[in-house]
Amino acid sequence: RAGLIAALVFFGMVWGLTIPLMKIAVSTGHKPFGLIFLELAFMTVYLALVSRFQGQFPTLNKDRIIVFVVIAFSGTLIPTTLSLVAIQHIPAGIYSVTASLVPMFALPIAILLKLEKFEWRRAVGILLGLCAILLLVGPSTSLPDPAKAAFVLLACLAPLLSLIHISEP
Repeated sequence: RAGLIAALVFFGMVWGLTIPLMKIAVSTGHKPFGLIFLELAFMTVYLALVSRFQGQFPTLNKDRIIVFVVIAFSGTLIPTTLSLVAIQHIPAGIYSVTASLVPMFALPIAILLKLEKFEWRRAVGILLGLCAILLLVGPSTSLPDPAKAAFVLLACLAPLLSLIHISEP
């Protein structure tokens, strides 16, 4: 049990470091597409090795390749590009708030797909979260430059787009 707790703490720390490391990477001149290429290259190799060792390498056919390409663009390439462009212009703390919008977007999508039932308590929570984002970009708030508010809204699109996937055929 101690090993599982240690793993949870370790992975939590690594995940918590991703946003500051993204900010450092783009602030030191690294281009978004180069960072995305490295991320996807490492993950592709890692997942291929895991699949091979487990003996569950997916068979490739035309339908699956289309699904993989659509998911790569809608779930990774476009949201990560938006994130890296936005984080160049806004503080990492504000970006962290926008990155946590995934559950706020997931619930309305689940309700629309009839996977969840509407509850007023949840709707109020989503509205309060929306108000928090509006306070971030409102006049004379925590943004160092009010002209950067558009980049906060751009950062808000990344979690939404990362939820858009199609099911495997």
